[in-house]
Order: sequence, then C-alpha cells, then structure tokens
Amino acid sequence: MRPFALLITGILVGSALTYTVMGNILSDDHDHDHEEYAVEAENHDHSSHDHDEGIETSPWDHVPAVSATLTPDAVSGYNLHIETSHFALVPPATEPNDSQGEGHAHLYVNGEKIARVYGHWFHIASLPKGKNTITVSLNGHDHEELLEHGVPIVATLTQVVE
Repeated sequence: MRPFALLITGILVGSALTYTVMGNILSDDHDHDHEEYAVEAENHDHSSHDHDEGIETSPWDHVPAVSATLTPDAVSGYNLHIETSHFALVPPATEPNDSQGEGHAHLYVNGEKIARVYGHWFHIASLPKGKNTITVSLNGHDHEELLEHGVPIVATLTQVVE
C-alpha cells in the first residue's frame, strides 16, 4: 500500500508543478482587455481594442462559433467545457501555418491570459474570491484571434466565488 500512496503523492505534486511551470511558459503577452468582451458580437465594445491583425472569418463558408460552461469540480476548482462549431481545437503542427477551421483557444481569467487550450475540457485549479470573468477566444496557430466582421469570436462567462 505504501508504494501506491507514494505514487499518488508523486503524481499530484508533479501535476501541480507542471501546471504552474507550463502556465508560465505558455502564457504570452497579449494587449487586449478581455474584460470588455461580451458573448454576443453586438455587445462588443471596440473602444479598447485594435483589430488591425486577426483572422477574418466572415468570407469562410462556415463561420466558427464558441460557447463555454463552467462547473465546480468534485474535488477542487472548476471544469471548463468549451464547445465549438466549425472549428477544431488542435495542437499546432510543427510548421506554423493557419488552416481554415482549426487552431486553439486562449483562456483568460479576469483579463489575464492563463493558458492555451487544445481540447474541449480544461481544469481551472482555483479562482479568486469575488466576481470572475472567464473568456475563451478562438485563435489560429499563429495566435491571431479569429474575427467575425472585425469582432473577436469569444465566449465569456462569470463565476462568483465566495
């Protein structure tokens, strides 16, 4: 029984260290204030954004969409479920090239980028007390945001932690 307990302890400690280290490695600077994003495009405030760059999807046959739900995890933190349509969440290829309809998501908590997401589920270990805004943006492999008529394609939700 003791080796099993040591194995589990090692996995938990290793996972926590990996999450911390990889979060620091994978987070890169981003100059958008994602607290301004709303779920629907017509509520999007353009005053604090510069969309000179991005991947415009309005000419595509099928414009991607994203939605997200957040549920408390049975053990700790929260589980974020990201649903996309006309867009596949996949890791980047070895050569950086954008393919229409695929890429990854950027995950922001209270305007701060915390991770790149390559799948439909992501565990958020904890959220600070108070009102939290969680934003998921769709991005090409070159990290440019996907846009529909100049508006970032995002899902935004709020979680209050007491």
